[in-house]
Amino acid sequence: MIKKSLKIFSQNVRKNKILTDIILENNKNSTDIVFIQELPRPLIRRVPSYINPTGDPIFGMLNHPKWTLFICPDLSQDNYPHITTYINKRL
Repeated sequence: MIKKSLKIFSQNVRKNKILTDIILENNKNSTDIVFIQELPRPLIRRVPSYINPTGDPIFGMLNHPKWTLFICPDLSQDNYPHITTYINKRL
């Protein structure tokens, strides 16, 4: 299949996880690429730590079954990205 055009959607979600989920779900059948600005950084879980008695936090990105996530592999506090790209899997 050769596409002659791409539909792109971009939104600043102000670190809102629910809004990000809504955007991905509502655009899954109509949009090819989604850019999310000020993306949410939800806590996935805490891992055991010798220094921190409550464990070290692990943060991650939101996944959706219809989208492939492209993001910088370094998600540390200092290098956390301000934008991410979701590519629709139907491409």
